[in-house]
Amino acid sequence: MSNNPQYSALHALIDQERGGEAPQPAKVVGDAEEEVVLAAPAHAHSHGHGHGHGHGGDAWNGEEYLARPGLKEAAKASAETVTYALAESGLDEESLKKKSLLEIGAGVGSVTTHFAKQFEHVHAIDTSANMLLTFATQPVSVRSNVTHTLHALGKDSPGAFARGLPQPSPTEEDPRRWVLPHRERFDVAVANLVVHHVDDLDAFFAGAVGILRDGGRLVVTEFGTTEDGRDPAKEARDEKAAAEGKGPADTVNGPGLFHHAFSPEQLTALFEKYGLVDVKAGRRGVLPSIITGHDAIPIVWAVGVRKL
Repeated sequence: MSNNPQYSALHALIDQERGGEAPQPAKVVGDAEEEVVLAAPAHAHSHGHGHGHGHGGDAWNGEEYLARPGLKEAAKASAETVTYALAESGLDEESLKKKSLLEIGAGVGSVTTHFAKQFEHVHAIDTSANMLLTFATQPVSVRSNVTHTLHALGKDSPGAFARGLPQPSPTEEDPRRWVLPHRERFDVAVANLVVHHVDDLDAFFAGAVGILRDGGRLVVTEFGTTEDGRDPAKEARDEKAAAEGKGPADTVNGPGLFHHAFSPEQLTALFEKYGLVDVKAGRRGVLPSIITGHDAIPIVWAVGVRKL
């Protein structure tokens, strides 16, 4: 057992799986009557920014992330951008009160806090157990219209949700807790500042689009380029790396896994590639820089509709 405070019983069980030991029955919260065997989700890892203290391939540290300067401001700006994008797609704030949301890459729940007040139900997923363990300590986690699970979105996700399979929903008190997602398909799916972490875009978008109902909306927000094509996020990373005596920061993930900031045109092309229609995209608002005093980072957004 690790002495790392972020190493939980959940991580120990996942390590058991990786080591080939027999899995143990897990507790299910919901209507399922059968026992479910614990198994690590497919690709149970996150691509962090290189400063986490995770275990077992989990590069994130939820407590450190929660303490980041500007987190609340960034969450508010992100939530407002999502609301704006949905309004541009024909869903005003009043209509959202009757809609279900799948939040992809919810992290510690900083944006979930805003979504929970807007949507009928929010199901938040993330690939990092560390982040979800911190999520579970936040007030939003106990709201009656919010559930969270450890799930790596991919091409098999729509089938898993359709079959009503339970998913791990860890807390420190009950790290082997499982829940049944409340929806098979969702009215809205949101990936907020997530796509730049994704190595397999084909699998990711297959999951994100496939999980939507007919007429459902996918919204993506991302680090954006400026009107003149600059990438302030990369400039800030390079400056930070130089200050730390490192070379240019050519990746925010693992070696070879990097997406530069997006333009609205690039997001539009991605959405259309994966079959979404009525696609709209643009720039709106800014995120705090990762370096104090550096240029703020533009937010780009895109929204598209799934038509069966």
